[in-house]
Amino acid sequence: MSELVVHFVSTFSPKLMDLDFEVSLEVVSGNEPISVRGNAGSILAVLEHLGENALQAIREQTTKKGQILLSLSSTDGSVGRVTMADNGVGIPQGFAAQMFAPFFTTKAARGHYGLGLTQSRDLVHDMNGKLFVGGGSEGQGLEMIIELPKVTL
Repeated sequence: MSELVVHFVSTFSPKLMDLDFEVSLEVVSGNEPISVRGNAGSILAVLEHLGENALQAIREQTTKKGQILLSLSSTDGSVGRVTMADNGVGIPQGFAAQMFAPFFTTKAARGHYGLGLTQSRDLVHDMNGKLFVGGGSEGQGLEMIIELPKVTL
């Protein structure tokens, strides 16, 4: 999974250079490699979508520099986890329960259809994993977590 995160960072980082605000992208990973069962293209698509959402949330947060933190970890030995946390505007109060519902969006006026998180959740679910909100609230950023079954070697 580390290789996928490195690949994501290499393709996503150039997007940070053309912004009119500063965003840092940092990766924190343990020393142990984490191998998960899943489709590399699907995992990259989910990371890309979550990264785009993080950038949009940071764009709306004008009081500080943007930060996206990716961390890789392993839980109880059977699950590999990627956490993407940002310091953007967070989740408006009362919206957390609806985030993954098809066609739910707070960005309809900007041409968004409200399918990105639904599709991302479904891609992760198809790999026997979970995508969920790990933390965040309005004005406090957001933490999204991808958990996938580890491959035991």
